[in-house]
Amino acid sequence: MTFESVGGAVKLGRTLVPERAVWRHDGYDGSPSVRVEFELRDGQPVCVGVQFEANSDGRGVLTGDLNTLPSLNRLAVEVFAELSSGMVAEGDDSALEGMDVASQIRAKIDRQFGAKADRKADIRTDAELQEVAKVYRENVHEHPRRAVEVAFGMSSRTASRRIEQARARGYLPATTQGRKNA
Repeated sequence: MTFESVGGAVKLGRTLVPERAVWRHDGYDGSPSVRVEFELRDGQPVCVGVQFEANSDGRGVLTGDLNTLPSLNRLAVEVFAELSSGMVAEGDDSALEGMDVASQIRAKIDRQFGAKADRKADIRTDAELQEVAKVYRENVHEHPRRAVEVAFGMSSRTASRRIEQARARGYLPATTQGRKNA
């Protein structure tokens, strides 16, 4: 995650901040990168652009990627607070308090992205997909997806994805529409 000042500095309260700012988060594990641009309008930071970019060796941009964005209002505060570091006028305690809030927001965002990266890393192991295939095969005649949900404590959608991943890795045979294969 990086922050970048664009343009000159302007006064916001008793603090100097950039006219425009950019927050960028590089994609991980083949996921797209995201770039969010902010500017000050009437003394308020507002989002003026969001851009997702697929990595050359990764997957394309999916609708679900939009859900990875943190709250743009909070992110605006964080970005401008981060970029005002070192530019705060002496004795301006209120601005320093604002940066403390921004650091809390930053920690929350880091946790969210970290949790997503951790989930992505451990859900696609061969051992887990082999277990998913085993549970599916054992229950092929009576709600196999539901059996995977219950066995692993997954949502319906997550169980469906694991079953698809198990098929893709060859642990389950391909399906024919309307027929269950195991």
